[in-house]
Amino acid sequence: LLQLMLTHGESMVHFIMSRMSVQEFSEGPCRTVVTKLLEMYQEKTVDAQPFLTSTTDKSVLGLVTELLTVRHEPSENWAHRNIHVPSINENPEEAAKSAMKQLKLRRISSVINEHVKKMERNTDIPKAMQQEMMRLLNARKHIESGAFLH
Repeated sequence: LLQLMLTHGESMVHFIMSRMSVQEFSEGPCRTVVTKLLEMYQEKTVDAQPFLTSTTDKSVLGLVTELLTVRHEPSENWAHRNIHVPSINENPEEAAKSAMKQLKLRRISSVINEHVKKMERNTDIPKAMQQEMMRLLNARKHIESGAFLH
């Protein structure tokens, strides 16, 4: 998601951040980059370059450098055999949708697992705890359906 926002600018920042919250990104350099991208978006100056030239935070610089470095490219032999290998930039909106869904599912699954552990420690499960589990399961169903993407 960060790579998509850094490479596709304002439109991708808007697309992703209108469906995600800053808190859904991992604390540390990831959240720092997202917060700065939102600031840039509000100023209409989204650009990856400032992360590479003016950042004093080495962990942010390392993350952005890693995200913007192309490590693997498909072999030209695939093209000779008429095998198309899509890149992340080929359909950035679809890549973003998939990544958002995966991240949200990972986060909600973690919360559900923690809640299950709490429930297992109780012999008599309070109604509020049951209701919370139902809310979490409904949230997961909402994410799985992709409803948050529309």
